[in-house]
Amino acid sequence: MSQELNNSNILPAKRSFPRDPRFDPLCGQFDDNTFKANYSFINDIRQKEKKQLEKELKNCTDERKKTIMFLLQRMDNQLREAKKKTIEDKKKV
Repeated sequence: MSQELNNSNILPAKRSFPRDPRFDPLCGQFDDNTFKANYSFINDIRQKEKKQLEKELKNCTDERKKTIMFLLQRMDNQLREAKKKTIEDKKKV
């Protein structure tokens, strides 16, 4: 019975704290070129989505057309800004 009341045998649990890799020096430095190379497949996915939306635009209702037009406009803007940033990065080098 005395063993049940004695809590000295219980070890406290170690608490782990989440780390944010953006601010953690253990995760290394950010390299923009490596990031772009590792995630270049996303641009391919965006191009496929754009083509799919353009096909869907031809065969849809007016309400859906507005949504698709908005999405296509947004994708074009994002693509234009990405190209502009790439050109600026090349000028810096």
